[in-house]
Amino acid sequence: GVVLTQAPAACPGGKVVLRGSTLGRAPSPLPARHPQAVRGNAAVALMLTVSSNLLSVLSVPLLLRWVLGSAAGAASFSPLAICLGLARTVVAPLLAGVAVQLAVPGVPAWRAARRRQLSYLSAGLLAFIPWMQISRAAAGRLPLGPGTLASAAATGLGIHLVFLATNVALTSLIRFSTISAVADRGIRRAVILCSSQKTLPIAIAVIGQLGEGLGPGAAYAAIACVAAHLIQTVFDSGLVSWWLRRDAAALEAETRAV
Repeated sequence: GVVLTQAPAACPGGKVVLRGSTLGRAPSPLPARHPQAVRGNAAVALMLTVSSNLLSVLSVPLLLRWVLGSAAGAASFSPLAICLGLARTVVAPLLAGVAVQLAVPGVPAWRAARRRQLSYLSAGLLAFIPWMQISRAAAGRLPLGPGTLASAAATGLGIHLVFLATNVALTSLIRFSTISAVADRGIRRAVILCSSQKTLPIAIAVIGQLGEGLGPGAAYAAIACVAAHLIQTVFDSGLVSWWLRRDAAALEAETRAV
Protein backbone atom coordinates (compact mmCIF):
# COMPACT_ATOMS: atom_id res chain seq x y z
CA GLY A 1 0.00 0.00 0.00
CA VAL A 2 0.96 3.64 -0.25
CA VAL A 3 2.21 4.85 3.10
CA LEU A 4 1.94 8.56 3.83
CA THR A 5 2.56 10.36 7.07
CA GLN A 6 3.79 13.57 8.65
CA ALA A 7 6.85 14.32 10.67
CA PRO A 8 6.45 16.04 14.05
CA ALA A 9 4.35 19.16 13.74
CA ALA A 10 5.47 22.73 14.18
CA CYS A 11 6.35 24.94 17.07
CA PRO A 12 3.99 27.94 16.76
CA GLY A 13 5.28 31.47 16.83
CA GLY A 14 8.10 30.80 14.40
CA LYS A 15 10.36 29.24 17.06
CA VAL A 16 11.21 26.00 15.28
CA VAL A 17 9.46 24.45 12.31
CA LEU A 18 9.28 20.65 12.26
CA ARG A 19 6.34 20.20 9.91
CA GLY A 20 6.59 18.04 6.84
CA SER A 21 5.64 14.79 5.19
CA THR A 22 7.59 11.58 4.88
CA LEU A 23 7.19 8.27 3.11
CA GLY A 24 8.02 6.26 6.21
CA ARG A 25 5.22 6.04 8.72
CA ALA A 26 5.29 4.74 12.28
CA PRO A 27 1.77 4.65 13.70
CA SER A 28 0.91 4.26 17.34
CA PRO A 29 -0.92 1.16 18.66
CA LEU A 30 -4.26 2.93 18.16
CA PRO A 31 -4.47 2.72 14.34
CA ALA A 32 -4.63 -1.08 14.42
CA ARG A 33 -7.83 -0.89 16.48
CA HIS A 34 -9.77 1.14 13.95
CA PRO A 35 -9.40 -1.42 11.11
CA GLN A 36 -10.50 -4.18 13.49
CA ALA A 37 -13.54 -2.18 14.58
CA VAL A 38 -14.59 -1.59 10.97
CA ARG A 39 -13.96 -5.24 9.99
CA GLY A 40 -10.80 -4.32 8.16
CA ASN A 41 -7.96 -6.74 7.52
CA ALA A 42 -6.07 -6.93 10.84
CA ALA A 43 -3.09 -8.71 9.26
CA VAL A 44 -2.57 -5.89 6.76
CA ALA A 45 -2.93 -3.31 9.54
CA LEU A 46 -0.29 -5.11 11.60
CA MET A 47 2.03 -5.40 8.60
CA LEU A 48 1.76 -1.66 7.93
CA THR A 49 2.36 -0.87 11.59
CA VAL A 50 5.51 -2.97 11.91
CA SER A 51 7.02 -2.21 8.50
CA SER A 52 6.40 1.53 8.73
CA ASN A 53 7.91 1.66 12.23
CA LEU A 54 11.08 0.14 10.81
CA LEU A 55 11.08 2.38 7.71
CA SER A 56 10.63 5.51 9.80
CA VAL A 57 13.89 4.85 11.63
CA LEU A 58 15.72 5.58 8.37
CA SER A 59 13.37 8.01 6.63
CA VAL A 60 12.42 10.45 9.39
CA PRO A 61 15.96 11.54 10.42
CA LEU A 62 17.02 12.14 6.81
CA LEU A 63 13.91 14.09 5.85
CA LEU A 64 13.97 16.15 9.03
CA ARG A 65 17.21 17.71 7.82
CA TRP A 66 15.34 18.98 4.76
CA VAL A 67 12.28 20.03 6.79
CA LEU A 68 14.32 21.98 9.35
CA GLY A 69 16.38 23.82 6.74
CA SER A 70 17.92 26.88 8.36
CA ALA A 71 15.47 27.03 11.27
CA ALA A 72 16.65 27.52 14.81
CA GLY A 73 18.13 24.35 16.24
CA ALA A 74 19.02 22.93 12.83
CA ALA A 75 22.74 23.43 13.42
CA SER A 76 22.70 20.98 16.31
CA PHE A 77 20.65 18.42 14.40
CA SER A 78 22.45 15.21 13.42
CA PRO A 79 20.50 12.74 11.24
CA LEU A 80 22.89 9.94 12.18
CA ALA A 81 22.42 10.59 15.90
CA ILE A 82 18.63 10.61 15.48
CA CYS A 83 18.77 7.41 13.43
CA LEU A 84 20.86 5.66 16.07
CA GLY A 85 18.58 6.95 18.81
CA LEU A 86 15.47 5.65 17.03
CA ALA A 87 17.19 2.32 16.40
CA ARG A 88 17.87 2.10 20.12
CA THR A 89 14.35 3.11 21.20
CA VAL A 90 12.29 1.46 18.42
CA VAL A 91 14.14 -1.35 16.67
CA ALA A 92 16.01 -2.75 19.69
CA PRO A 93 12.89 -3.15 21.89
CA LEU A 94 11.00 -4.65 18.94
CA LEU A 95 13.70 -7.25 18.29
CA ALA A 96 14.07 -7.94 22.01
CA GLY A 97 10.34 -8.54 22.34
CA VAL A 98 10.28 -10.91 19.38
CA ALA A 99 13.30 -12.79 20.75
CA VAL A 100 11.70 -13.18 24.19
CA GLN A 101 8.45 -14.48 22.71
CA LEU A 102 10.32 -17.01 20.59
CA ALA A 103 12.75 -18.14 23.29
CA VAL A 104 10.63 -18.19 26.45
CA PRO A 105 7.68 -20.62 26.53
CA GLY A 106 4.43 -19.16 27.79
CA VAL A 107 5.26 -15.54 27.01
CA PRO A 108 2.94 -15.27 23.95
CA ALA A 109 0.00 -16.61 25.96
CA TRP A 110 0.84 -14.31 28.88
CA ARG A 111 1.00 -11.31 26.55
CA ALA A 112 -2.26 -12.22 24.82
CA ALA A 113 -4.05 -12.53 28.18
CA ARG A 114 -2.82 -9.09 29.26
CA ARG A 115 -3.05 -7.23 25.97
CA ARG A 116 -5.22 -4.43 27.32
CA GLN A 117 -3.12 -3.87 30.46
CA LEU A 118 0.08 -3.73 28.40
CA SER A 119 -1.55 -1.24 26.03
CA TYR A 120 -2.49 1.00 28.97
CA LEU A 121 1.04 0.72 30.36
CA SER A 122 2.54 1.69 27.00
CA ALA A 123 0.22 4.68 26.64
CA GLY A 124 0.93 5.78 30.20
CA LEU A 125 4.69 5.68 29.75
CA LEU A 126 4.37 7.55 26.45
CA ALA A 127 2.35 10.28 28.16
CA PHE A 128 5.26 11.09 30.46
CA ILE A 129 7.31 12.51 27.57
CA PRO A 130 4.87 15.30 26.57
CA TRP A 131 4.38 15.99 30.27
CA MET A 132 8.12 16.57 30.70
CA GLN A 133 8.23 18.80 27.61
CA ILE A 134 5.26 20.86 28.83
CA SER A 135 6.90 21.23 32.23
CA ARG A 136 10.03 22.48 30.50
CA ALA A 137 7.94 25.01 28.55
CA ALA A 138 6.29 26.19 31.76
CA ALA A 139 9.69 26.59 33.41
CA GLY A 140 10.86 28.63 30.42
CA ARG A 141 7.66 30.71 30.56
CA LEU A 142 6.82 30.10 26.93
CA PRO A 143 3.35 31.28 25.85
CA LEU A 144 1.06 28.27 25.73
CA GLY A 145 -2.64 29.13 25.53
CA PRO A 146 -5.88 27.75 24.05
CA GLY A 147 -5.08 29.34 20.71
CA THR A 148 -1.89 27.31 20.42
CA LEU A 149 -3.73 24.07 21.17
CA ALA A 150 -6.56 24.91 18.75
CA SER A 151 -4.07 25.75 16.01
CA ALA A 152 -2.20 22.48 16.56
CA ALA A 153 -5.42 20.45 16.51
CA ALA A 154 -6.73 22.20 13.38
CA THR A 155 -3.43 21.74 11.55
CA GLY A 156 -3.26 18.08 12.52
CA LEU A 157 -6.84 17.48 11.36
CA GLY A 158 -6.21 19.29 8.08
CA ILE A 159 -3.15 17.18 7.30
CA HIS A 160 -5.04 14.04 8.30
CA LEU A 161 -7.91 14.90 5.94
CA VAL A 162 -5.43 15.37 3.10
CA PHE A 163 -3.93 11.96 3.83
CA LEU A 164 -7.38 10.35 3.98
CA ALA A 165 -8.47 11.89 0.67
CA THR A 166 -5.19 10.87 -1.00
CA ASN A 167 -5.35 7.29 0.25
CA VAL A 168 -9.04 6.92 -0.61
CA ALA A 169 -8.30 8.08 -4.17
CA LEU A 170 -5.25 5.82 -4.57
CA THR A 171 -6.83 2.71 -3.07
CA SER A 172 -9.86 3.10 -5.33
CA LEU A 173 -7.54 2.40 -8.27
CA ILE A 174 -6.27 -0.89 -6.81
CA ARG A 175 -8.01 -4.24 -6.39
CA PHE A 176 -6.55 -5.79 -3.25
CA SER A 177 -8.32 -9.16 -3.33
CA THR A 178 -10.00 -11.30 -5.96
CA ILE A 179 -11.52 -13.65 -3.39
CA SER A 180 -14.55 -11.53 -2.57
CA ALA A 181 -15.76 -7.96 -2.34
CA VAL A 182 -15.75 -8.24 1.46
CA ALA A 183 -12.06 -9.25 1.54
CA ASP A 184 -11.16 -6.45 -0.87
CA ARG A 185 -13.05 -3.91 1.22
CA GLY A 186 -11.38 -5.11 4.42
CA ILE A 187 -7.88 -4.65 3.02
CA ARG A 188 -8.78 -1.29 1.48
CA ARG A 189 -10.10 0.07 4.77
CA ALA A 190 -7.05 -1.14 6.67
CA VAL A 191 -4.75 0.60 4.18
CA ILE A 192 -6.78 3.83 4.25
CA LEU A 193 -6.84 4.09 8.03
CA CYS A 194 -3.31 2.92 8.82
CA SER A 195 -1.76 4.94 5.99
CA SER A 196 -3.53 8.13 7.02
CA GLN A 197 -2.96 8.22 10.75
CA LYS A 198 -0.13 10.24 12.21
CA THR A 199 2.64 8.66 14.22
CA LEU A 200 2.78 9.61 17.87
CA PRO A 201 5.48 7.35 19.41
CA ILE A 202 8.07 8.02 16.71
CA ALA A 203 7.29 11.74 16.66
CA ILE A 204 7.71 11.93 20.43
CA ALA A 205 10.92 9.90 20.21
CA VAL A 206 12.32 12.31 17.61
CA ILE A 207 11.35 15.32 19.73
CA GLY A 208 13.06 13.69 22.69
CA GLN A 209 16.23 13.32 20.62
CA LEU A 210 15.99 16.97 19.53
CA GLY A 211 15.10 18.24 23.00
CA GLU A 212 18.59 19.43 23.94
CA GLY A 213 19.02 21.43 20.75
CA LEU A 214 15.54 22.97 20.82
CA GLY A 215 15.32 23.68 24.53
CA PRO A 216 11.89 24.56 25.96
CA GLY A 217 10.58 25.13 22.42
CA ALA A 218 10.41 21.34 21.95
CA ALA A 219 7.26 21.43 24.07
CA TYR A 220 5.39 23.11 21.20
CA ALA A 221 6.19 20.21 18.88
CA ALA A 222 5.21 17.63 21.50
CA ILE A 223 1.90 19.36 22.22
CA ALA A 224 1.15 19.71 18.51
CA CYS A 225 1.74 15.99 17.98
CA VAL A 226 -0.45 14.98 20.93
CA ALA A 227 -3.26 17.35 19.93
CA ALA A 228 -3.17 16.15 16.32
CA HIS A 229 -3.16 12.52 17.45
CA LEU A 230 -6.20 13.01 19.67
CA ILE A 231 -8.20 14.89 17.05
CA GLN A 232 -7.47 12.35 14.33
CA THR A 233 -8.42 9.49 16.66
CA VAL A 234 -11.78 11.11 17.37
CA PHE A 235 -12.35 11.83 13.67
CA ASP A 236 -11.47 8.29 12.59
CA SER A 237 -13.75 6.86 15.27
CA GLY A 238 -16.58 8.79 13.65
CA LEU A 239 -15.50 7.53 10.22
CA VAL A 240 -15.52 3.95 11.50
CA SER A 241 -19.02 4.43 12.93
CA TRP A 242 -20.22 5.81 9.60
CA TRP A 243 -18.74 2.84 7.73
CA LEU A 244 -20.42 0.39 10.11
CA ARG A 245 -23.80 2.11 9.74
CA ARG A 246 -23.46 2.02 5.96
CA ASP A 247 -22.56 -1.69 6.03
CA ALA A 248 -25.55 -2.43 8.27
CA ALA A 249 -27.87 -0.52 5.94
CA ALA A 250 -26.51 -2.36 2.89
CA LEU A 251 -26.93 -5.73 4.62
CA GLU A 252 -30.48 -4.86 5.61
CA ALA A 253 -31.29 -3.84 2.03
CA GLU A 254 -29.90 -7.14 0.71
CA THR A 255 -31.93 -9.09 3.27
CA ARG A 256 -35.12 -7.34 2.25
CA ALA A 257 -34.40 -7.95 -1.42
CA VAL A 258 -34.08 -11.69 -0.77
